[in-house]
Amino acid sequence: MSLVAPSRVRVLKEGSVSPSNQGGIVYWMSRDQRVQDNWALLYARELAAEKQLPLCVVFCLVPNFLEATIRHYGFMLRGLEEVESELGQLRVPFALLQGLPAKTLPAFLKEHRAAALVTDFSPLRVPVAWKRDVATSLPSGVPLYEVDAHNVVPVWVASDKQEVGARTIRKKITDKLPEWLVDMPRFEALAGAAPPPSLAKATATPVDWPAVHAGLTVDRSVGEIEWCAPGTAAAHAAVVAFCAERLKIFADKRNDPNMNALSNLSPYLHFGQLSAQRMALSVKQHARSQNEGV
Repeated sequence: MSLVAPSRVRVLKEGSVSPSNQGGIVYWMSRDQRVQDNWALLYARELAAEKQLPLCVVFCLVPNFLEATIRHYGFMLRGLEEVESELGQLRVPFALLQGLPAKTLPAFLKEHRAAALVTDFSPLRVPVAWKRDVATSLPSGVPLYEVDAHNVVPVWVASDKQEVGARTIRKKITDKLPEWLVDMPRFEALAGAAPPPSLAKATATPVDWPAVHAGLTVDRSVGEIEWCAPGTAAAHAAVVAFCAERLKIFADKRNDPNMNALSNLSPYLHFGQLSAQRMALSVKQHARSQNEGV
């Protein structure tokens, strides 16, 4: 039985996963920048295990994204450094590509003879355009799968039409939570097929993160934040601290600017360093003692 519900996955480009393509399954990490609690990465792992192919993770660093500054890029890069380290412990190769996905990704897949591309879901115009351009540039026969790893209830399951407001979609999502708000399996090391020599060579040297950081041509006039440490480990610690210290006053004081009652989890959710599903499950554990806040 698949760990990832089939309805969480949709096909962006038809094709067949050929075991002869020894480059294996490539997970294009984009919106969901974490190893654990990541349905897209779990789906890529399942696909690799089923076809007895290797697995690797790729992130495309676009040098200029919607006028993002070093405050945004710095937080993201430090989180990705943690991703690379965690994947290394699980023996999963990680590659950082720099440039627009439509130029870098298809070339990467072709060079290493990849069998399929899996990515996470974003509804925003720029990522949608990236995926459309990547799909048209992929090597012939290589499929592209999109997995909603960001939402508890997948967007295309939550509603089959454009909703007019929160009041119309809230009930649809709430009614589906018993089926979808469930625990997530851990991502474990993938035994079996080794990456091809070309991919092993390309990912043998760890990313020089300080050099990547220094090489960014972005606005540095506003520095990086210090009050919020980036990365999944820090995100999970922040969830624990919120539940222990502020959840009890969240219901009454969350709109009071004089009170420290908020979760402060938005940066982690924005960069996908924290799964909204994991956060919800963690908070839900306090339903008996802090029902109002939950």
